[in-house]
Amino acid sequence: MSINTTPMFTGPEVNVAELEAVFGSIVGAVMGYGEGEFGADGRLRWCAAVLPGNSMQFYLCNRAKEVKATGGNPRQPFLLAMGSLKRAAKYGGVPRALYGVALAYPGNLPAEEILHKEDLQREDFNSDDGKFRWPMGVPFLRVWLSHPPVSFADILSCEPRPFNQSDGTNVIPLDKLASGLSSKIGSCRLREVILDRPSSIPSNVIKEEKKYREGYLIPRRARYEKARSKAAVDAALDSNIKKFGEYTCEDEECGYTAANDQWIKIEDRRKMFEVHHRIILAKGVRDTSVNDLVVLYPRCHRREHLKADGPSDME
Repeated sequence: MSINTTPMFTGPEVNVAELEAVFGSIVGAVMGYGEGEFGADGRLRWCAAVLPGNSMQFYLCNRAKEVKATGGNPRQPFLLAMGSLKRAAKYGGVPRALYGVALAYPGNLPAEEILHKEDLQREDFNSDDGKFRWPMGVPFLRVWLSHPPVSFADILSCEPRPFNQSDGTNVIPLDKLASGLSSKIGSCRLREVILDRPSSIPSNVIKEEKKYREGYLIPRRARYEKARSKAAVDAALDSNIKKFGEYTCEDEECGYTAANDQWIKIEDRRKMFEVHHRIILAKGVRDTSVNDLVVLYPRCHRREHLKADGPSDME
């Protein structure tokens, strides 16, 4: 198979710190992840850490227990650094272990589920008995490669292990692999590379977005607020529909009417508008009349407060 030295990339450039902000810290490095071969179309063909099952399974089980003990989700994908891409070593003219980051599936799968059949049958990947050399592997769901190409040697000023050897049976903590590696790779620029993988790879965790917890109760200090008259607001809205026949924004440049939004129920049209005080309540106590109020579409209401001097709280 010919080697394509121009991988297919997708998405913008990111750095390691940006990936860790979404997916969590890199847990370690896998110094062998298959052969890292680009297909003729430029897609990364080997996209799995194909490792002997017992060793990696032991690591994954221990990791799942540790994550669960801290209240985390052991089934969530995690980041691994990669350091062996020897079959694509000419990519960008870097003839050594290329640096990249992969989002790893949180479990082992049989090699036949994560690799192409023709790769399983390649003589150079088989043992003496004709069987595929690595029966199990951890699929990489997404892969980011250094862009432009960077090798570990360039980052560390040394090669952390002989390039033509595979340490793929272990996940090595970054700073154990090389002192200070975690901080040194933080700013490295990466781009996501398009993968060529069998369709059987699980798709439910391909995209894992950062989530923000909401909806729980939080205490608020008791505070004073400016009194607002609901009766005055209702009177202004009543006056508006009598004047225009439909609830209508009174900003001359807008003129929005809820009747134009056919998806809004008739009984809900009133809710599409807000009542604005021509003289803001921050000025102090007053007796408000309908003439002191104007009915506005929310966008126009916000614009009025942004234009006005003084406090910008909605009134």
